[in-house]
Amino acid sequence: MSDGWHIHLAIDPTVESAFSVGFWESHWWLLLIVAWMAMWLVGVLMRPWSDYLRYRERRELMETVKSYAAQGKEPPAEVLDALSRRRSWGPVPPPPGLDPTSPAGARVNSRMDRWEERQARRQERWERRRRMDPLRRWNGAIFLGALCGGFYFASTRAGPDAASTFVIVAIITGALALAATISALVGSFIRYDD
Repeated sequence: MSDGWHIHLAIDPTVESAFSVGFWESHWWLLLIVAWMAMWLVGVLMRPWSDYLRYRERRELMETVKSYAAQGKEPPAEVLDALSRRRSWGPVPPPPGLDPTSPAGARVNSRMDRWEERQARRQERWERRRRMDPLRRWNGAIFLGALCGGFYFASTRAGPDAASTFVIVAIITGALALAATISALVGSFIRYDD
């Protein structure tokens, strides 16, 4: 037999729950943490599905190879290439026996040249990124330090209701600024060569 107190609590408009509008207005920064956790959780949940699809594709390729072996035939080169290929971007090699002077051969060669140019640009970008990495890390450390200072200044000027929120955000950004500074120091003085 129920006395009805929990039913009264559920419909009582004066009781503030975690999902009420007022809670999220005063704790807006929790939305960032919840969004980050949701993205991470979706990635964790989707990984087994993508692994299963990859497994199924390889299993079907193996079944195809087994059926050719049972018939005593050699499987097509495309099937064997798909079976041995790793998931990576790259140029499609020209078919064997293609005359490079033919129009089709010229198109394949131009595609290969474009691919090599693209690879060279990617390599150049990667090297520039490696050279600029300490500067990027210092930019992040300075930005987070300034953000921490701004939130601390806002906490000294804000009313008593919002001051504690600004102090908490200043502490969090201060910890991130400290971590970014350590990362910038390590990135500036310890360089790993390939």
